[in-house]
Amino acid sequence: MNFSDTRRKIQIVGTDISLALIAQILFEALFYPFVVLFWAGWNRYSRRIPFPKIKQTVRKTSEKDQAVICLHDWLGYPGERRKTLKYGIEFACGRAKILREIAECKNKIPCEIYVSLSGSGEYDFNPKSVKKVIKVKNRGKDFRGYSSMLQEILKAPGNPFVVLMNSSVAGGFYDGWLDDYCSILRNDRSIGLLGVSTRARFPGLIKNHFAPHLQSYFLISTREVLSKILQLNGGMLPGATERNKFRLIQKGEIGLSLQILKFGFAIAAVYQGNVIKFKLRNRFSNNISQWPFPLEDIRLTSTSEHTPNSITKPKPSFFI
Repeated sequence: MNFSDTRRKIQIVGTDISLALIAQILFEALFYPFVVLFWAGWNRYSRRIPFPKIKQTVRKTSEKDQAVICLHDWLGYPGERRKTLKYGIEFACGRAKILREIAECKNKIPCEIYVSLSGSGEYDFNPKSVKKVIKVKNRGKDFRGYSSMLQEILKAPGNPFVVLMNSSVAGGFYDGWLDDYCSILRNDRSIGLLGVSTRARFPGLIKNHFAPHLQSYFLISTREVLSKILQLNGGMLPGATERNKFRLIQKGEIGLSLQILKFGFAIAAVYQGNVIKFKLRNRFSNNISQWPFPLEDIRLTSTSEHTPNSITKPKPSFFI
């Protein structure tokens, strides 16, 4: 093992554990009461400190309405499967199910579909039904696949809407779903990244470590915004080189949302039919008092009327 490599990994019981994650957990365990007190104070008082403000910005308008759907999956998963979340919440998902449902829905906005696949196995969908299939390494999971598809999209001109999703999406697609989500971005150019699920806790032992972010299984933005993120991270999305699940959340999901916010855009989610936004006002204050969602994973607050990981239909009042 090369001990000068700061990104080296240790293989434990089939799971890649980074030394950075081990160091974080040890630090939090050893200094637990002090870290909790620090975050309690920071969450309460940081907004009063006159940090440099973030210049709020808006997206460029698209030359014409068009969209690109990017779907990532691991070939080790079956095309149709069932996923179980915490507390035994279970739902159907899978790449074949998603592609079939998307094909069955009618939308006015024209779109192309890219698929990235890691691992090995047979396709359980017709490759001719999509624009391009890209094989990627499993390291970085969704973020590696999304990065590879975005690199292809950047080769073409224009500023299309870009949907990023993985095979954990439970469906919920309906006629006009793509039109609705593109309309949300079209009507509010302050939104840099839109999703359907949020979480605001940093993975680890410290429950009051506030880290607002959108979850990565369904996101929509534009080529312009995502190209800024790729340029900032050497041609890839943050998290695209991570192996461990918790590091993917830290560097990928949290990192992506934070970079969008620091560019001066808002992040937003369709929650219970409402489109709700969140912004950062300065470089260091976390603005926790303005967080409009539950701090925990909002999928775990689902009701019988809403399947977790499904596409939420915005209320008609949003488009008035």
